[in-house]
Amino acid sequence: MKNKLLIRRMCIIAVLSAVSTILYLPFLRIKLPFIFPDFLELQFSTLPAIIATFAYGPLVGIIITAIKTILKILLVGSSTAYVGDIADFIIGASVVLCSGLIYKKKHTKKGANLSLFFGAVVWVAVAAIINYFILVPFYINLFWAGNESSFVEACLVIPNININNYKLMYLLAGCIPFNLVLSTLVMITTSLIYKKLSFWFKKIENDDKKW
Repeated sequence: MKNKLLIRRMCIIAVLSAVSTILYLPFLRIKLPFIFPDFLELQFSTLPAIIATFAYGPLVGIIITAIKTILKILLVGSSTAYVGDIADFIIGASVVLCSGLIYKKKHTKKGANLSLFFGAVVWVAVAAIINYFILVPFYINLFWAGNESSFVEACLVIPNININNYKLMYLLAGCIPFNLVLSTLVMITTSLIYKKLSFWFKKIENDDKKW
């Protein structure tokens, strides 16, 4: 009986990992070029990991985050010399760890809402730190040969950005609001669909007629 339950849960986790990987692929990303710099793209690959975290704990969510990162690199490679992918993994792992620990301690509807809220807060905070100290300097050196003006030109959608204030302006008008929008969309979607999916998970785990 335990072996059957384990196999069924592994199948569910495999499906969520596959969905997360597909959502992480470049062709499913959404750009908002008139609001944010063109290189900022909406992608919802963290959503299945959060759902798995609620169902089976933060460790499973982190595993799914790692699997989707590895599979994406194997399938389409990396346009950021893996730094962007690693940053996405750190953000995703931080989010599911925070959300998972809160939900595990307070396994109620209120606890779920709190876990989603603080997960979004962690998402934005970690993204801001990583962008400011790692991603922006890395992209300037890799893609623009250290030319800061080229990065500023790529961010001209941000009002009043210039060579003297580009890191702070990008953080305040690009990175933080973008990740606030993305994390909010992911968390709201999670709150809307998790209950139905959790019912489906339990049905699969307990329905011997289908196995």
